Parts: sequence; C-alpha cells; structure tokens
Amino acid sequence: MYKYLLIDNIIMIIPIEKDAIYNMKIRSETGRNEGIGHIEGFPIYVKNAKKGEKIKVKIVDIKKHYAIGEKR
Repeated sequence: MYKYLLIDNIIMIIPIEKDAIYNMKIRSETGRNEGIGHIEGFPIYVKNAKKGEKIKVKIVDIKKHYAIGEKR
C-alpha cells in the first residue's frame, strides 16, 4: 500500500511504511558502513549491510527522498 505525503506542495509517493519489515537486496555501499537497497525504487540505507546481501529490513525512519532501516 502506498503512502502519499504532501511536502513543499508536492505530493510524494512513499512505497513503504514505518516499522514494516521487507526483504531487500543491498545493491551498493556508502563510505560510512551502510548498504543501500531499494524497495520499488525508493532508497533504503541500512547500517552494517554489504553489497550483494539479501536481508530483511525494518524501516525505522522515512525522510523525503530515502528511508533508514535496520537489519533483522
């Protein structure tokens, strides 16, 4: 189910929900020990995740253009 947010008079479609758990593959890494995966094109940053890992992630915070998740 999509969530719609009005931010700066722009409707944003957020394809995830806070506290939900998703399966995700880490596609790249940052230089700060974080992996980056995507759920329906929406980027999720996960600490201690490595490129190529398939993980379960719990969404802990949602920002305008990305979310932060925790490995489960």
